[in-house]
Amino acid sequence: MQPVTPPDPDPNGYSMLLFGLAFMVIFFSIAPLFLGLWLGAAMMMAVGVILVVLGYAMLQSSKKAIARRLEESEAKIKCRYCGTLNDQQAERCDACGAAL
Repeated sequence: MQPVTPPDPDPNGYSMLLFGLAFMVIFFSIAPLFLGLWLGAAMMMAVGVILVVLGYAMLQSSKKAIARRLEESEAKIKCRYCGTLNDQQAERCDACGAAL
């Protein structure tokens, strides 16, 4: 019987949290408008926009990190002596010449 491994946590969870928080802040910035507090509404809108930008940046960086990790794991093997990444078909390390 094979051991069951739990699934990896979603790396985009924090960015989705930021998007949800940004939506709430932008939605609730309508309340100060009814009270005539234009400065408060503008500040809340600015915070909401900043949260959206941060969430988008986190989402893009996690996508790039995942793609980079997949690219390295599929196409390269690491030399046990010097740590250089080599092609899967290589018999010797490109940097130090050790047998792989």
